[in-house]
Amino acid sequence: MFTRKRKLLIVPALLLVGIVATASGASARNVVLDEDKAIDTVGNGVVVCNGGVQEQSLVVTNDAPTNIVETAGVFTPLPFAAITVNTPANDADQLVVTFTAEARLLNQLLTYAVPTDFIQIRVMLDGVQMNPVSDMTFTTDTGHANAMETCKRMPAVNMNVAHLVTVEYLIVDQPMLQALTGTIDDWTLHVEVNN
Repeated sequence: MFTRKRKLLIVPALLLVGIVATASGASARNVVLDEDKAIDTVGNGVVVCNGGVQEQSLVVTNDAPTNIVETAGVFTPLPFAAITVNTPANDADQLVVTFTAEARLLNQLLTYAVPTDFIQIRVMLDGVQMNPVSDMTFTTDTGHANAMETCKRMPAVNMNVAHLVTVEYLIVDQPMLQALTGTIDDWTLHVEVNN
């Protein structure tokens, strides 16, 4: 059946298969144990949000620091980060919202070990998250300036509508080793209304 040479080749091949299977099993276990909440949410993919001539530019800024704390996985409105946008009847306006801020996360023990702790920011329109709908990691470290931009084309309705744009934050403590705090400072919320 098998010659001596073939038998000698089968033994190393079986050993190699066993090593690969063991390594891939350990790797799969590590993935489960090393769940990274920064990449868990599935987004919408590519969304096109084209607009025309600018109609309005609405801006609110705040240079007073806002101290933030962990809220058990619940997003919290950023104080004063709200703009009301009035759209006229039968007008399908495009809203482009930009949020910029300095953000600082404090008390994390392993600043650059993955998965890291982080601050999430999301922009809401009438209580619904604007695109891109995903985990918007805003900062993972001890401070720098960041920005994010969202967009939505409003449906035309036969009456004037007042829409509310707000910003919410969440501190994500992945290893849950200590109580995290943070600061959001020098922020600007800018809503551009286009045809």
